[in-house]
Amino acid sequence: MPLIEPKLEIAKGNYTNHSFIHKVGINDTTSTTYETMWNGGDVYPTIGATGRLLHISSSANQDATGSIGARTLTVEGLDVNYNTVTETIPLTGKALTTSTNSYIALNDAFIATGGTAEQSGSISISLSGSSILGYVDSVYKQSMQAHYTVPANHTAYLQSVNCSVNQVGVPLSSGSFVLYQKPSGSVYRALTFQQSSGTLSGEDMNNAISFSEKTEIDLRVKGNSGPAANGSTGNFALIVVNSNNIPIQGVNFQGFII
Repeated sequence: MPLIEPKLEIAKGNYTNHSFIHKVGINDTTSTTYETMWNGGDVYPTIGATGRLLHISSSANQDATGSIGARTLTVEGLDVNYNTVTETIPLTGKALTTSTNSYIALNDAFIATGGTAEQSGSISISLSGSSILGYVDSVYKQSMQAHYTVPANHTAYLQSVNCSVNQVGVPLSSGSFVLYQKPSGSVYRALTFQQSSGTLSGEDMNNAISFSEKTEIDLRVKGNSGPAANGSTGNFALIVVNSNNIPIQGVNFQGFII
């Protein structure tokens, strides 16, 4: 019997209790202290114990329903019970629009529909117009933040971590990267550590490092040398398993039964 490639089967939807998550982040101005790999700078903020509505606006009025820019934005996150919730929100240009659902975590956001220009401005996602939780700019049309919160009744398994710092100037830039985890009710603590000087630094995780439900995962970067304004990029991949829907019959994944 041929072996099954698990990630391909998960992506094809053949194992409904599994999902493949790939988080990509950028930090355009790497600091000399650790910051989250996202386009908001500093350490990524958390919403807190109470679900909050998301407030969304663009820097351009053309990002609105019926206009030439972005028309709708899809957000994916967790509600107050840490269950996954997704909604697509009509945009209203520079005027604030509000999500229907309340969120305790924002895991993703992307442009769902757009006009001829696709997207005209930078879209910000905030809490009551204050703390910024995400940006969707017109280059990527997708939130670029290497941060993820594991839903309730799920376990996440780390597959890989990759990161790099822009190799610009003399001396060459270098950076340190740490993948942090914050289990529910605990604090952020380091899980992996890597360094890079221009070239890609990566690690495939073959020892099934796991994260329990409600754990926050955060990839951070610190500049060690070179021009302070150099940017960094990073990503990590997870397989997320619903613990309430484990198949009774074992499945052969590359010689392993799960």
